[in-house]
Amino acid sequence: MKSEALRSLYNTNTTAKIFFDFLSSKTKNVKVSTVESTVSVVSRTEPKVSRKDVVEMFEKLDELECGQYIRGRIGHKARFEWDINALHIARFSTGEEPILEFYPQSFDGQTQEFVEMRVHRFNLRENMEVELTLPLDLSENEAKRLSSFVLCLPFDECD
Repeated sequence: MKSEALRSLYNTNTTAKIFFDFLSSKTKNVKVSTVESTVSVVSRTEPKVSRKDVVEMFEKLDELECGQYIRGRIGHKARFEWDINALHIARFSTGEEPILEFYPQSFDGQTQEFVEMRVHRFNLRENMEVELTLPLDLSENEAKRLSSFVLCLPFDECD
């Protein structure tokens, strides 16, 4: 995902701005956004929005690797299928969420669902930064397990 281009889209494209503002106010993620429903949402604020405006926005989001724009065919609506959590994309675009890096969703073999990951950087020592790549929905229990794991690592007792 191209972070700066995504923020630029928000700042320069009225349709994207209205749509991302709408998404960022939601609490549940969407996996698919249809052109029809997006036109309906955006037209509440900008009555002159056209289907073409929404399709162009979805095509740009596709270029930015946020998901895939799928043209409608008989029996199937034109839609955007998000590869990355749409709420996080919206909140990042609006500046509400300062995301360091976004990873496309990765496969979690246990639940057979896709899990979004984020890189966390930590200054362990002066001039030494370490990185952890963790799920965005890391639970408190998982954090405790990870903490216990780190405590079990071998340490030099000469420190």
